[in-house]
Amino acid sequence: MCYPILYGNELLLNAENVPLKPMSNRYFIALIGLILMLTQMIVRDTDDRFNRPINGDAKGYYAYLPAIFIYHDPTFSFIHSIEKKYYPEDGSQFKDFLNEQPNGRQVNKTFPGIAIGYAPFFGLAWLFAQIDDCAVDGYSLPFQWSIVLAQLCFVLVGLYFLIRCLQLYEIKRQVIQWVCFAALFGTNTWYYVVYDQSVSHVFNFMLVTTFIFVFTKWLKSAQLKFAGFAMLILSILIISRPTNALILLFLPFLGKLNNVSFREMWIMILRLMEFGVLKYIILAILVVSLPLVLWKWQTDYWLVYSYNDEGFQFLKPHFLSFLFSYQKGWLVWSPLIAIAIGASFTHITKSNRLVNLLFYLPLLAIIYVFSSWWCWTYGAGFGQRPMIEFLPFLVLFIAVTFSFRQLNLVSLFMILPLSFLSAFQGYQIANSIEVGGETTMKSYWNHFLQWKKDEPQVHLADSLKFVNRSDWRGNIRLDGQHPFSSAVQLSLDSANYMLIVSAEIEGEHRDTSTRIVFSSRSGWYYSKFLGDDLYAGDLRKLSYAVPFQTKKTDTLDVYLWNGSTNQSSRIRRLSIESWK
Repeated sequence: MCYPILYGNELLLNAENVPLKPMSNRYFIALIGLILMLTQMIVRDTDDRFNRPINGDAKGYYAYLPAIFIYHDPTFSFIHSIEKKYYPEDGSQFKDFLNEQPNGRQVNKTFPGIAIGYAPFFGLAWLFAQIDDCAVDGYSLPFQWSIVLAQLCFVLVGLYFLIRCLQLYEIKRQVIQWVCFAALFGTNTWYYVVYDQSVSHVFNFMLVTTFIFVFTKWLKSAQLKFAGFAMLILSILIISRPTNALILLFLPFLGKLNNVSFREMWIMILRLMEFGVLKYIILAILVVSLPLVLWKWQTDYWLVYSYNDEGFQFLKPHFLSFLFSYQKGWLVWSPLIAIAIGASFTHITKSNRLVNLLFYLPLLAIIYVFSSWWCWTYGAGFGQRPMIEFLPFLVLFIAVTFSFRQLNLVSLFMILPLSFLSAFQGYQIANSIEVGGETTMKSYWNHFLQWKKDEPQVHLADSLKFVNRSDWRGNIRLDGQHPFSSAVQLSLDSANYMLIVSAEIEGEHRDTSTRIVFSSRSGWYYSKFLGDDLYAGDLRKLSYAVPFQTKKTDTLDVYLWNGSTNQSSRIRRLSIESWK
């Protein structure tokens, strides 16, 4: 097929002359991979109970694999022993991904598509664990690292197909590499490769770029295999995250870029039945039916709404907040996207008005759907993560819009600083300098480019009265040989108290294992992990409030413990106050 199309006054595409061989961008992809891998090695300690890759939502997505291949357990009962073995005893990293059904059985609320993506890496981890004599329980170190490797491979394969796709539209090499760089580092995509592997979006990003590539190839060549591949990819996307079906809204946009009308595209789809792509259709149906089979295995029901009372509130969308709020605005936390979208409006002409309309209408519809989810912030991560899988359409649109414009210094001076800003803000979210999903305008600007978390301080209510205090001053080093500090003691009578514990600690390492421990003679025990409140080589003054109730006179011991790790810290002061 030959579908020339004019974009503005420029010839955008001529299918007869499109080079089908990929550009030589392997060094670019290798460089991106090296940057991500080195960053991952710096920030990630997979053997840290608080920092394991299999965490958050990933516990649900991933759990299908050990449940099926190791434990043969549809109830996922093994997760309780796994939590005790590999995750913090305070329960701070626990993720409840099971929902009870009317018959009393529980279902994994996540969809299994991403488990398909994890499966090859799970197999490699299983093999390595066997060879290296590690625990073959699905959660030991090889399995944790397999998720890190999976995310890295997902994003690199996604970039590869994004480059291949842009090549089909004869975008200049320079433009391709810079828009790919901006799409990765100028948005929140990189954050979910390096810091947070708990979500499905990077896997979906890979599938969407692949879908766009094979769908475009089908429009250009009408070869049935590309249509079949598109069906199969779409089916995996749907069982990874059902809202991924919204990518179908962009098909008219892709058709217009290739000078194929929606009517012509519909005829091509209908003719697939005539020419026969039966094997792809059967495979796609089998893939889409996988959740039903797993629901039956878990609950004895074929059809389940696994999210229970979580759902969309279409009459109460948070549309403007989704886009512009400091709390979690997509365009606030990814300003490069806002500038790119704004700049695209300056290139709207009579000849390309329909192309713009076919892009922006689906984009607005998708934003409306996502902003209607009951938790429109989508948790505490960085930016609006559900937009990651739709980023390839935006990249294609922007690249086509500016494909015949030179990438000048002004463009680079926007891409590089805003990519740095995005990377730095991702660091802030990962280190709790800013709290994703809870940021206010005041907090945003108070912490702008701040690289250390505020020292936690306690502000007491005026109604509370001071009771007593005990403190210790000295210079003690906590390490693997001497993991405990001196203890301070406090006597308390029968009452409800607010305990204020303060400490001056200099971290010799970045230590997430150091904790303040409260232990009473009557058996009450509580520990407060200091986590990212500590910084190596920096004396920090930390204060925390802990409620305590005793029915008779009790003695409280308070001390610091580094969990017997070799990551040392030095204690200068420890004090405890009681207020009531």
